[in-house]
Amino acid sequence: MAAGHEVFPFTIHNETVFSRSTALDKAMIAWRAPHNQTSYQSILDFLKVVRPDIGHVHNWFPVISPAVYTAHNSLGIPVVQTLHNYRLGCASGTFRRNGKSCNLCTVKNNRAAVSKRCYRGSLVGSIAWKRMIDQGWKNDTFTTGVSHYISPSREVADRHIEMGIPPERISIIPNACEDPFEERSTVPPKALPGSVVFIGRMVAEKGVDTLLEAWKLVKQSNPDSDSWTLTLIGGGPELENYTAQSSGDPSIHFTGQLPRKEALEKVLAASISVSPSKWAEPFGLGVIESMAAEKAVIASNLGGPSEIITHDEDGLLIEPGSAIELADSLECLLKDSKRTVQLGRAARQKYRAIYQPSAHAHSLIGLFESLNESRIAV
Repeated sequence: MAAGHEVFPFTIHNETVFSRSTALDKAMIAWRAPHNQTSYQSILDFLKVVRPDIGHVHNWFPVISPAVYTAHNSLGIPVVQTLHNYRLGCASGTFRRNGKSCNLCTVKNNRAAVSKRCYRGSLVGSIAWKRMIDQGWKNDTFTTGVSHYISPSREVADRHIEMGIPPERISIIPNACEDPFEERSTVPPKALPGSVVFIGRMVAEKGVDTLLEAWKLVKQSNPDSDSWTLTLIGGGPELENYTAQSSGDPSIHFTGQLPRKEALEKVLAASISVSPSKWAEPFGLGVIESMAAEKAVIASNLGGPSEIITHDEDGLLIEPGSAIELADSLECLLKDSKRTVQLGRAARQKYRAIYQPSAHAHSLIGLFESLNESRIAV
């Protein structure tokens, strides 16, 4: 709206469909997964009323289904899909299982996803995913039924090209985040020297265990570092375990899940932000949020974050899973406040140039206008 274009949202909640539905409902959803006729008709009716120039899809699994594409195609409306994960090739959307990389499934052979219940531990959900994905690739729904794909990073684009998406149908448009300084009505708190923050889910793939081990090494090497603190923001299945592991260290603070405003305050008050993921994250929203907050960021040299950060210019990149390398980087910045400030300022400059909402909107509108012009020309 702010950019002069009108947006008509169409939403359906997918999150709890397999956990709260009856057995019969789950079976019906799995059966309809390849092309949900009810969703198709609802979307078609909606499109006929609003008559958009472009359809922009984010998540369609499982209820909406690829019927969202055929509904647009039937009316000659270009449809764009943003790739938030790897769901077209992996039931979990991450190419990870039990905290480790997993490449058991391919586009042509994905039976393992069912036997291992890779979609949120649900057998029915995993079957629904397999039926939907198998038919989608067989019928060329994902290659020709989608006008264009938006990828937040080269990592995500390359993975989907390997699956079979034509390279010319993918544009890389980085995600964006709001400016934390503009969201505040008062002056942001001054960063506390020696304060480190992590924000993310408490799960193995986020590298929290690596961070805790690195922090232990830092504290052992610097016995006079009583003022140094590590704050971990976020909830998740491993929160209780990580908290118990760190119970003897008063410099470590777990906040649990916080409202956005409170989490933002803690990020703004820190001097260093750490994102030590062990998997190739599609993007790295927490990274650009920290850069926007003018923080020196230490991140894994993997996936989206490795494309966002230029090592030693606006952040530091480390080997994924290396507690020693992370400890060295932390110690370096904790002992050199001048360098920490310089990296934070450079990070802020990059955010303003690339990751502001206005930059993202400009790229989106350019793509939409190009697709719309192509449709009119035809």
